[in-house]
Amino acid sequence: MIQPKAKRPWTLYVLLALLLFQALGAIGGGLVLMIRPDGSIVQMPVTILHGFIFRDFFIPGLILFLILGVFPLFTFSIMIARPDWRFMQGLSIYRERYVGWMFSLFIGLGLIIWMDVEVAIIGYGSIIQNIYAVLGLLIVVFSLTPSVMKYYERQPEL
Repeated sequence: MIQPKAKRPWTLYVLLALLLFQALGAIGGGLVLMIRPDGSIVQMPVTILHGFIFRDFFIPGLILFLILGVFPLFTFSIMIARPDWRFMQGLSIYRERYVGWMFSLFIGLGLIIWMDVEVAIIGYGSIIQNIYAVLGLLIVVFSLTPSVMKYYERQPEL
């Protein structure tokens, strides 16, 4: 059972803004890579992928669009509305917290991993990589603030 609506802490507003920024950036970036999988729009030659499992940027763009774009947008919306979907809560490995909180934590960790893999595959080439790595770290930090964690506590089932 979800805790009754409490006043949202300022740290939650920061977390929500970070998630929204991440979602919109990844949706845009993913669309660009899917529309032009040769990398021409973002000025990345497809040759940097040679030797890896992808022959062009379509699949990385699709992953970026869905996992780091649409999923954070979905998470943003359920963190605001807090629907009491039992089937969703069943997915949570943190039974004492609302599932949206867990999703936000995993999004931050996923973004950090994505940026590490990107730098390992294509190398460091842009300040944008630093910005999104820090964004992932900030999402993790703000997800773990005591006020956000308390806001998303669940009451024990009776």
